[in-house]
Amino acid sequence: MNTTRRDESKKKFYAEVKDILKKKHRESSWYMMELMGVEGKEEADRKKAFRIMMNKLTEPYPASRPTMRRWFGINGMATPNRAQAYMISFCLGFSVQRLNHFLQEGIGQPAAQYNDYREVIFLYCLDHHYSYEQALKMIDGYEKSFQTQTQLIHTHSTNQLMQEFAYHKNSSKEAFMKWMRENSQFFKGYSLTTLDYLNTYKYMIIDVIREDAKRSLDNLIRETDFATWIRMKCSAESEKEYQLIEKYIAGARRKKKDVNNDVLEMLHELNHMVNSKKAYNSTIIELFSNEVKQSPLPELTSKHLSDMLNTPLQKEREIRTNIALNVLSGMESKEACPEWIGRFIADYTKDSYYAETVLEAKVWVEKFSKEHHRRCQLIQREDFLPMILYVAQKQYQSSIEQKESRYEQGEALDVFRDMVNSTFAACGMRKWNPMYELDALLAACYQEDEMFYFGELCDAVNKAQEQVLTAGHVM
Repeated sequence: MNTTRRDESKKKFYAEVKDILKKKHRESSWYMMELMGVEGKEEADRKKAFRIMMNKLTEPYPASRPTMRRWFGINGMATPNRAQAYMISFCLGFSVQRLNHFLQEGIGQPAAQYNDYREVIFLYCLDHHYSYEQALKMIDGYEKSFQTQTQLIHTHSTNQLMQEFAYHKNSSKEAFMKWMRENSQFFKGYSLTTLDYLNTYKYMIIDVIREDAKRSLDNLIRETDFATWIRMKCSAESEKEYQLIEKYIAGARRKKKDVNNDVLEMLHELNHMVNSKKAYNSTIIELFSNEVKQSPLPELTSKHLSDMLNTPLQKEREIRTNIALNVLSGMESKEACPEWIGRFIADYTKDSYYAETVLEAKVWVEKFSKEHHRRCQLIQREDFLPMILYVAQKQYQSSIEQKESRYEQGEALDVFRDMVNSTFAACGMRKWNPMYELDALLAACYQEDEMFYFGELCDAVNKAQEQVLTAGHVM
């Protein structure tokens, strides 16, 4: 594509992104209003829907009144979190099916997690029309009976748990809780299928990056006297290309050869990227970093990616923490700290601090619970979307190069949409829907003449927001 045509395509892309940001897209407040049977979107409609909800809710409320007003777009915007969604579902008498619709379509979260003991108890209670308080008592009983020596099994057990839940959900409360206690090792708190998909996309992206780096490395080497150096060096046949390139770089630097230092540094970086056995998270972070403030696009930080990839460890810590808090709550402050809780605390402190009393243990565990909760979230659809976009675009590009065919906008978008829907169906997430702003922005990456990558989308969003700010200052 020539420069003029490329510039025109980029202008269209930027214009579409700007239009998308201007439009009203489907948001969680609309869903909340629909739940209350209110169709309009005006301020009066929002207040009416809020009043209807307040008449249906019972104490304790899921959140403060100002926060709940923002759920309806009154004085700001907010979306109920997962725990609040469950509380609302109990107050409104939802079925499990309606709860899942609320989680997926209403707040953009994965469907109910059959691998999480808390959520499984909530599902049982919704089916039996128990109150939220009754559900909490059942959770409390489960945690008190939890065998601390239980080793969680990190296998693909969700489908099995779903089937067994369907069988046991009509049992008495006592029989149901007996089944849960007997299978406590399977309630690991996360979906291994979802984690597998995340890891799969991670390694697919790294493979593509390495292939691109290999092509760049080969091209850059051809611009140097590396081939001549090899012939003169007569290096041992056992030496790998990686080692030879590093020796060439070191020799060029020592002898101050007529090779630009920037070229040598680039050779070193590409050589390391191509041949490193480790799959560095930083390689992915560079692709999906988003420095735009208040952006509708997700931001993938090194810390967040690390937390997601370490979900098994994070969830096990969360479960042990919940059990510890429950045990300590039923003990006197001056009693000796239970041995297993003391070991748990020592394992997660740098200086192996050992709590002597229940009070000391409770202070530490409560603080740890608050800090750890932020790191222990379910993997979300917005975590996947930039990765799927990258993989789908690269696979489509490779496909048309092999077939020597031309780019087709609809065909390319279909590859992305199908990959999204198949992944999200397996992970219990909301399917592709451009009525939502993020989905619409990602679809805009597929223009009539070419595709644009996530980094270019970030630039387009940033530029559009800067134009809005500039226009506001002028006014």
